[in-house]
Amino acid sequence: MLLLLSILDIAAGISLLLRATGIVAQFFIVIHSVKGVWSVITSASNGYYLDILGWLDIATGIVFYMYMHNIFILSSLGYIMLVKGIISLS
Repeated sequence: MLLLLSILDIAAGISLLLRATGIVAQFFIVIHSVKGVWSVITSASNGYYLDILGWLDIATGIVFYMYMHNIFILSSLGYIMLVKGIISLS
């Protein structure tokens, strides 16, 4: 499961750098929003309230949502998602 999530992070990073829109952006909006909210909620239930990686996933979902509405900001977030995915693979 961790391998799949890492691959999704790498794909999201590449898509952010390429400023993907359409069905690709819609897919990553859903995946990263759900993954981020799940991560933040489960971390908070364990007493860890500063889940940086969960908030990063939520931010990725928000940026893809903005891409769908032709607001192209924070494409450098793609580099951060690439690093996150590569680190998660190791």
